[in-house]
Amino acid sequence: MKIQVFEQFEGGHHTNYIEALLPELANLVDKNIVDEVVVTVTHRHFTVLQQNNGVQQFSGLIQFDPSLPAVSPNPSLKDRKQITTHLVNAIARHRPDYLISTSADYESLFLAIRRRLGMPSLPSQLVSLGMFHYGYAGVGETQWSDRVKQFIYSFAWKNSTWSRLLMVNPIVYEALSHEKPAFRQRIGLLPDPVPSSVYFDKSTARKMLNLPAEGRYVGFVGVMDLRKAIPELLAAWQAAQSDANDYLLLAGRLDPGYRQLIETEFSHFLQQGRIILLDQHLTAEQLIAGYSALDVVAVVQYQRSNLSANLLKAIAAGRPAIVDRYGYTGMLVERFQAGYACDVTNHADLTATLKTALAESPNYTLSPNAERLIQFHHPGNFAQTVLQGLAGLLPADYPSEIKTWEWVCESAENNH
Repeated sequence: MKIQVFEQFEGGHHTNYIEALLPELANLVDKNIVDEVVVTVTHRHFTVLQQNNGVQQFSGLIQFDPSLPAVSPNPSLKDRKQITTHLVNAIARHRPDYLISTSADYESLFLAIRRRLGMPSLPSQLVSLGMFHYGYAGVGETQWSDRVKQFIYSFAWKNSTWSRLLMVNPIVYEALSHEKPAFRQRIGLLPDPVPSSVYFDKSTARKMLNLPAEGRYVGFVGVMDLRKAIPELLAAWQAAQSDANDYLLLAGRLDPGYRQLIETEFSHFLQQGRIILLDQHLTAEQLIAGYSALDVVAVVQYQRSNLSANLLKAIAAGRPAIVDRYGYTGMLVERFQAGYACDVTNHADLTATLKTALAESPNYTLSPNAERLIQFHHPGNFAQTVLQGLAGLLPADYPSEIKTWEWVCESAENNH
């Protein structure tokens, strides 16, 4: 049996998903359960995997095929059509028995169109799994553009030829669970792989980042682009801070406009060292240290329904999170008692929430519901969920004890 993994892009979850799969795939080859595994990526992604030791570590067990041409990271319809062609050609070249597309959002529309027009799509004998990171499924559409996107997503999901579709966003998955049985049986929820055992204690993390050791810290960790409510966070922190030992940490690439705002309107806090900017690409270790150094993580973003890996990392670090009440972030925090949900665009609401979160942070502990959530998102559970599609081809005892979304929610429901 031959497994092929297809990934058109690199960085972020595109690389995280590949790296979370590699150990389990290598294990299958090492135990002679699977004959061959090939990972088809771009040359640039291959270089990233080499730098992260993913290639050398699994040499002799996994074959890497860095033959995919690069496409725009914000693919147009033309780009998506090209990605579909890249996928079809890669399958024809390697002839796998089991296909895993770790970013199936991009090729599924044209796979669906091909199918409806009677054109070649995925081979009928191929067992295929697509992972989907985006979608609405009738949840939260307020504008006509959202409704158009919902129609396109729904068309692609239902008409593409994936044997199984794994959604990353539980809101989308729960909405789709009410669909017709024939489609409902093809879908599942995919954990977003988040390590839970590599976080540092607070003092160690602050020392690693050269931060003042004492004081109360709230902050944002990760890329701060225009989707993030950084101006609102700055204003709320200014109103909520109460003494010289209250700090705001902004760690990660910062939008130039946001940096200019800070340097002009909040310059006195910069000069005092109470707003701390680490405006740089963060290594994996620095990212973990950033979450670990905080008392409260402000995962503030403007209304979005998509999954937030930043929120999951905050929960895994054992820190309370402040999030917008809308969509995925509000659902996760409220259902699993993982922090505080508010309207981040309402200054009074965000300020009051920030004050409460900082005051209560010394007594914050991870709820049993949140502990189950982190177990669900463990990289090992992610890999086993993906390989569950090989049921019938693997030994009866493999994989073992997959933790499902239903198992996670069972705890939350019992505690209400």
